[in-house]
Amino acid sequence: MNKTAPIIPRSPDPEHAPAWRRELAEAVTRPAELLALLGLPPEPAAETAAGLFGLRVPRGFIARMRHGDRNDPLLLQVLPQAAECAAAPAGYGPDPLAEAAAMTVPGLLHKYRGRGLLTLTGACGIHCRYCF
Repeated sequence: MNKTAPIIPRSPDPEHAPAWRRELAEAVTRPAELLALLGLPPEPAAETAAGLFGLRVPRGFIARMRHGDRNDPLLLQVLPQAAECAAAPAGYGPDPLAEAAAMTVPGLLHKYRGRGLLTLTGACGIHCRYCF
């Protein structure tokens, strides 16, 4: 029996992978690494919060952040915060913005007149601390 390589390999070697796959594979997923890349001290609370909602930041996004600035708006968009670990008040639920009711068809969120969010996948390339 002649064994040959499949026409489409299951996982391309990293050198030939599409750019978006390389970006995702090389994204920063630990707060300590993100802060170190920016010349900032580690924050234990960020590590704890990242355990509740993961961190994923492409290196190209990090390159746009100001080195040494803990209050950089791009950093604040992605860095897990201690407040994320606080107990939620009564009445808080998994859909606090009532987006389920605005999902007119699967994959299309239509909350505001003249605007829509098309979700093609359940995963994002960057994990913001807030969303649409």
